[in-house]
Amino acid sequence: LINDSPRPIKMSFYIPDIKVTLSEGLFMVKYDNNARLAPTSSKAWKQKYVVVEGIISKEYKISMYRSKAEYIIAAMATFANRPVPVKVKQFSIPSNSRIMQDKYNPVQTKMYKNEREPWKYITVIRKDNMLPIKISSTNADELNLVHEGIRRILKTTQKGP
Repeated sequence: LINDSPRPIKMSFYIPDIKVTLSEGLFMVKYDNNARLAPTSSKAWKQKYVVVEGIISKEYKISMYRSKAEYIIAAMATFANRPVPVKVKQFSIPSNSRIMQDKYNPVQTKMYKNEREPWKYITVIRKDNMLPIKISSTNADELNLVHEGIRRILKTTQKGP
């Protein structure tokens, strides 16, 4: 039908009135120990593509992929009803979780030797003997997007269904 139509074609699109907030990006993360503060060395962090409640995640979860390309591969596999062929690390954010020092200054700073600028990070403290999740970036604006995404989860889970 479109192929046979005279050119130029007038098209109209429906744009739903939905607020979309992207809470994702490439960050340095640390999730494998009990420490609430940043590691003493920048080498202790792992680089991951972090997605807070993405389009293929379950509710109240933070998903981590090795790269954005792997996130796209996982999304395409999910929408095609195929098994996800990439490694995905998922963390639940239970209702009794919190962001460390969220009321005062949740974004902590750590200056590492041989780094040009300080690393900013947030710590998600999960209850019930779950290890804390630290997410870091040198870009405060990118980190704030993830921080706001985690705050949305906490507001929703703490209100109840």
